[in-house]
Amino acid sequence: MIASPISRTPSLARRLFYSHLICSLLVSGAVAIFLYLVVRDSLNDELNGRMIESVRKTVALLSADSGTAELASHQAGLVLQNPNAWQAKLAQSLRNQPELTGLALMQRNETLAKAGTITVPALASAGSSDSAKHRLYAIEWADTDGRSLARIVGSADTSALTARLEHTRNLALLGFIGAVLLSLLFSQLLMRQTRGLVKALVDRFTQISNGRFDVKLEELGDPDLNLLGQAFNKMALRLNTSLSERERALTELKNARDRLEQSVKDRSSELDRINVLLRQEHEQRAQIEANLAEAAATDSLTKLLNRRAMLELISHVGQNLKKMQKRCAFVILDIDHFKKINDRYGHSQGDAVLCKIAEVIRLELRADEAAARWGGEEFLLLWPEQTLLIAQQRANRLREILASQLISGHIRITASFGVAEFDGDNAESAINNADQCLYKAKAAGRNLVVIDACDHPLIG
Repeated sequence: MIASPISRTPSLARRLFYSHLICSLLVSGAVAIFLYLVVRDSLNDELNGRMIESVRKTVALLSADSGTAELASHQAGLVLQNPNAWQAKLAQSLRNQPELTGLALMQRNETLAKAGTITVPALASAGSSDSAKHRLYAIEWADTDGRSLARIVGSADTSALTARLEHTRNLALLGFIGAVLLSLLFSQLLMRQTRGLVKALVDRFTQISNGRFDVKLEELGDPDLNLLGQAFNKMALRLNTSLSERERALTELKNARDRLEQSVKDRSSELDRINVLLRQEHEQRAQIEANLAEAAATDSLTKLLNRRAMLELISHVGQNLKKMQKRCAFVILDIDHFKKINDRYGHSQGDAVLCKIAEVIRLELRADEAAARWGGEEFLLLWPEQTLLIAQQRANRLREILASQLISGHIRITASFGVAEFDGDNAESAINNADQCLYKAKAAGRNLVVIDACDHPLIG
């Protein structure tokens, strides 16, 4: 496991290593110190017991002698009468007990530093510079009444004890060092094992993050971590199952989307085709309606407005004339001797005459004017904003044009005209006035234009 370069927190493996090492050091150090102290105390107790027993033997040896009175005098501060005898007795006792290195007989109030007057030569070393190698043991010498007669002081060489303690300390140190080395070894093994376990987990998590859910986590060598691995494998299996189900659902969704798109395309194509058909049908219906409207509003022969359509237009124009307070002109023309044309040339030629007159009328109409076939051979023209005089002039021009036409190569026609003014009120009266003017033109000899309110018609 590679730690982040910006993180200063020790890794888990390193913390386990340090904790295991520290615990091992503490335990091994405590055990070594405890063992050393136990051995030291045991050796001291053993040495103390032997030395005290040796000094007691010396006291027992001296007590068996009869020098109690002289010793009492010595304790009182008097000089011993036979000091050599006491020295000989101490030397004899010292030779019988090899663990003692010196013996001395001290007065009651005498310090160890003044005991040299009665010590054996071997005891003199207790006060030398090498006194650190010796240990003194003192026992009171009492008489039968329990009175203290003297103190017997013995010395023992502690070099052997020191050597044994040194040896014990060295063994403890070696044991501690061995424990430290073993702790380092075990801690290193633990750290490597922990790093291996963590690396295995990291590798597995990395595989999962890369989308691989089919690789299992093997046994980790630790019961607790094995439980973690089992839970991890179950999680990976569920994720793999979920991923498979998700991929299958996505595949089904994609297939459904493709089918839907194809269905939409097919339906769109069908709708486009239906729209085209509907548009064509609508256009055909509009054309039919337009044709019907045109057929309903026009004369089938001349293609001019019929009488009903002209009446509707006159009603609409009349309303506008009232609002705008303007006038227009009604012009009625009738073909002269049209019955003779039908009788002489036939109805087909009569129809041709009617169509020719309608064509000439259409050519003379302006954008805001209208014309209708009013009867069999009668035509009604609506000229807005035209005075009677201007309407008379235009009607004469139209009369002259019709008179100059040669129909079917041999038929000449003339027409009579009646002109009246319309102010938007009572259209029927205005049309009747124009019709009366037409009758006047017929009565006056035909091929004339007569305007309303004129005593004498004008002849072109």
